[in-house]
Amino acid sequence: KIFWGLFSVLSLQFFCCESNQEAKSPGDIMIGGLFPIHESVSKTGQFSVARLAQSLMMVHAVEEINRSGELGNITLGFHIMDSCADVTTALRNTPQTRKNNYNCQHSPRPPVTAVIGDYYSEISIAVTRHLNLEQIPQISYGATSGLLSDKTRFPSFLRTVPQDDHQAFAIVEILKKNNWTWVGVNSICFAYINFLPEFLVDVSLNDSIAETVKNITDREKVSVIVFFAKPDHMKSIFNNLLENDKGKHKVWLASDNCLNDVGTVFGITLKSGNTSKFKRFLRNLDEDSDLCQNNPFLSDFLKRSPNASFQSKIEELVNMSYPYAAFSIELAVRAIAATAKDLCVDKEWNISSLQPETFRDALKSAKFSMDGKQYSFNDYSDVDSGYDLILWRSSSQNTVDMSYSIGRFDIETKRLYISNVIDQIVKNKCVYLCFADSAQCYKCDENTEYSDEGSSSCKKRLDLFLKWGDPYHITLLAFTSLGAMLTLTVGVIFLARWNTPVVRSSVGPICIVLLFSLLCTFGSVPLFGARPSDEKCRARQVFFGLSFTLSVSCILVKSFKIILAFEFDPVTQDVLKKVYKPPAIIALCMAGQAVVCTVWLSYKAPQKNSYPAFGAMLAYIGLLAILGFVLAFKGRKLPQCYNDAKFITFSMLIYFIAWIIFGPVYKNVKGEYHPAVEMVVIVISAYAILFCQFLIKCYIILFKQEKNTEAAFRQEVREFSYGSDRDSHSTALLPSNPSGPLPVT
Repeated sequence: KIFWGLFSVLSLQFFCCESNQEAKSPGDIMIGGLFPIHESVSKTGQFSVARLAQSLMMVHAVEEINRSGELGNITLGFHIMDSCADVTTALRNTPQTRKNNYNCQHSPRPPVTAVIGDYYSEISIAVTRHLNLEQIPQISYGATSGLLSDKTRFPSFLRTVPQDDHQAFAIVEILKKNNWTWVGVNSICFAYINFLPEFLVDVSLNDSIAETVKNITDREKVSVIVFFAKPDHMKSIFNNLLENDKGKHKVWLASDNCLNDVGTVFGITLKSGNTSKFKRFLRNLDEDSDLCQNNPFLSDFLKRSPNASFQSKIEELVNMSYPYAAFSIELAVRAIAATAKDLCVDKEWNISSLQPETFRDALKSAKFSMDGKQYSFNDYSDVDSGYDLILWRSSSQNTVDMSYSIGRFDIETKRLYISNVIDQIVKNKCVYLCFADSAQCYKCDENTEYSDEGSSSCKKRLDLFLKWGDPYHITLLAFTSLGAMLTLTVGVIFLARWNTPVVRSSVGPICIVLLFSLLCTFGSVPLFGARPSDEKCRARQVFFGLSFTLSVSCILVKSFKIILAFEFDPVTQDVLKKVYKPPAIIALCMAGQAVVCTVWLSYKAPQKNSYPAFGAMLAYIGLLAILGFVLAFKGRKLPQCYNDAKFITFSMLIYFIAWIIFGPVYKNVKGEYHPAVEMVVIVISAYAILFCQFLIKCYIILFKQEKNTEAAFRQEVREFSYGSDRDSHSTALLPSNPSGPLPVT
């Protein structure tokens, strides 16, 4: 072990002999950069093109800030070092950024104000302790260890990514959402768990990888594998799996880079950014540009493979430009720029006297924006930007496309938003139920069976519906029956007093049709309860849609008559009289809804939860209701005896409020009470029309008979006409023949 330890240290010196290289650009405010451009110390020349691209993302972001002029005459510079993905190398290179602070009085360069990097948590833990000696802030774009959220131990550490706890929670949500949930501790049963050594030079690495591969190939029934690992670990595992057919065709849920030849790979990545500007920046590079000549990392990369063209090398960088890194790195640069602007531009702080501690404290409370959205660090100096769920696809033989997003996870709401594409990909993957010892797994019948958490057996699925004896159902039916009886009672009253002014002014025939439609609407409510059937599901939506359309059509006709009677000059009134054909208007409105329902029944039956067709039916009713509401609102200032316009307006408002609330509630309520939501809204809408249209009229007919005379009606209209200075209009409204029709509302 001592030998291997000494060998590892010597290897660091030998294989990372180029690690003392640095890429620099002058500026008034210097930003340090620490990137694992050499990804490993176990092999000579393990150069990471992806990490080089990430260091260039920082360069591009700095140049963008300088070109924008948002810092005025102040410019940003950078000083990028290679960490070789190793703690010792990173610590050896960190003083390169701190030298300026020690020699700031004798060096022409300003001190480093902040450091961006490293990607790995174990390196960031060591580096931030080192930088904290001078209170220099460090912003990591990939270190996600929860340990770094401890601000007592790491006061100078910040990051533009969330910590790992959130990622683990997101992975569990994906497992649950896709029924990859095995019974056992914490709701998930692991068929096996393997731990890999932290360091790539660990002597036990090969044994650990071999054990992991054996577990995967031996347990053929395990379809889903979750892993947190370094890229080199996973490459070694996949290279071994590709040699064995039993290790292929799995579903992998990953948190880092890997290949997808072994099966379907889903990746939980840090929030993705837009790489289009950065890719354009790369493609616009010239072989003789200052960046290519003065950046030793880029220069060495371009000199590799002499037979490859310059453009092919650039395209290799473009292909390794990962969206998550573009977002996190640019956000870190913008956070530093926003802090510099706040201190040195807005508050006119002298740069030469700016202390790292002052900059660090300002950085923690800074507000910075990117792509139109504002960000800030939370109490733990993290940016809770969330995660993207991506499907890794082969874009060529040697490259993997990791930009195909199929979902996202929001940290604030703890919710997973995922597209339907995942269902198509994993629909043939079996979900197994396993016993407590995880030794054997049995498949439940997905159509007729299910399994509870903590259960070791399959249960039969039950049909859930609103039963007749349910108290909630009984209450709804009671109100429905009461509404139907009140509707019949109102109809009897109107027929008994058919020739009275109240009934005649209300367009008696239209009122009877309206009462009939309300009776049918109440009659549709019981169809939504009890055990459903194909016939009942078809009948209930169509019956409700047609009956309530008839109700709203009658209200539309009544509203039209109000405008015809009170709101227009004689010339316009003559034109509208020719258009005003109540039977034709009602028939036309009903025909439109009949077409919607016919298409719905022929295309997709109502029992199939066809929300677009259901929405079209409701939207059609809503359109008619809006027309009636607008027309009635114009006639709201009518005489007291002709106050139908006010009540139409009020009843339509109740209808709108009820159905607007209905949408989100209906979408979210599941199970047996799902149809009850629509039942409630139907009853409320029917009662609103019944009460607003007929309650006052019945009260006048039964208890205020002195107001139910033509003389009383004429007097109120005459007073209204005089008050509105519309004598001629009033005369036109009131026929000389007492038995003739009264103005209708």
